[in-house]
Amino acid sequence: AYCPSESLIGLAGFTDDCGSDEEGAKVGTRPWIDKGVLVSYAHENGSCCAVGIVHRAYQVLEEYTVLLRDGSKEEVKTDRWNNRKPAKRKDENSEYHNIEFRYFKPHELTVLSGLRPNDLVEAHFAVKTKDETQTSLVKSRRSEPAIVVNTTTSHIAVN
Repeated sequence: AYCPSESLIGLAGFTDDCGSDEEGAKVGTRPWIDKGVLVSYAHENGSCCAVGIVHRAYQVLEEYTVLLRDGSKEEVKTDRWNNRKPAKRKDENSEYHNIEFRYFKPHELTVLSGLRPNDLVEAHFAVKTKDETQTSLVKSRRSEPAIVVNTTTSHIAVN
């Protein structure tokens, strides 16, 4: 397809601005592994398994970083980084730039849940009861459309 040079953006020339571009006209599909997906992975020493949420997804490179724990932006790092000698006092600030994140390939991750924020789902909700002695939640009889607000390793919050 022919596209005028003014429509091309970026070093590789990929764009959605060119109407005759076949790639730009294709409907985008959602990647199986992407930011917000709940995954499990084996540790570098081969022991099984840890659970986390994909934090950064580099789809072209097929590399992903995973959050270490809920409520934190700390990502899984390599064993070499975790077992390094402590930094000297004067080097502490520059050490941040040398962090060795562990980049996972798709075959190293097992998707446990593909639900992500802003997904539309059918969900049951907790309902109030007239019985004040009952402390456990009661599930609604019917499911209703809901939007996923947040995902953690143990919960999916909807609204």
